[in-house]
Amino acid sequence: MASSDSLTVKLVVMGDGSSGKTSIINQYTRDSFSKQYSQTLGLDWYSKQLALPGGVHVTVKIWDIGGQQLTGKMIPLHLEGADGVVLVYDVTNQQSFDNLEDWYTLINKHASGQENPLHVALMANKLDLAHLRTVRIEQHTTFAKENAMSSHFVCAKNGDQISLAFRRIVGIVTGIEMSKEETQRDAQVVKAGIVQYPAPKVANLTLSRKEAKKEKKSSVCTVM
Repeated sequence: MASSDSLTVKLVVMGDGSSGKTSIINQYTRDSFSKQYSQTLGLDWYSKQLALPGGVHVTVKIWDIGGQQLTGKMIPLHLEGADGVVLVYDVTNQQSFDNLEDWYTLINKHASGQENPLHVALMANKLDLAHLRTVRIEQHTTFAKENAMSSHFVCAKNGDQISLAFRRIVGIVTGIEMSKEETQRDAQVVKAGIVQYPAPKVANLTLSRKEAKKEKKSSVCTVM
């Protein structure tokens, strides 16, 4: 922390490969900052600036340890000094959700001795494939509640709800809650495309008086 109105938050994104971790981070950070790669640490890390109520400015540093296995020797080092961990899974991949129990155990093992409490967020990805969902919402909710995690549902493909999710996580870590206006602003709405159908020809809709009378008569339903 540099001053009372300047903060730095470190978030570590974890979870199985192909769950969409990097895509989520890219959606969140690409418009403002380019990703920076640190070969020494063997990971990708990204940066995002946030302006919070009260004139507080936050630098959000996001560490992507994609490709690491549960037995990765560098994971304890990556968790050092973290303020929060984002556990990501794919709603269409039950195994990616089941493995979160091991990821969470690993987090508790290596972060239990930290001076500051570590917030863990549960993030479900690929909501655009909800029709292929294998992980029930009840499973997600129960796991988050039992482990005191914040709960988030996002779509890496179109960016839906990603800004809102990270803003909420940063708010929990810093203790600065979101206003209603911020929530509405950050909650990206994916609008369906509007299809323009050709206007029907009037001539095809106009019946003669005789045809209309015949049509009306034939439309009566007789109950036997």
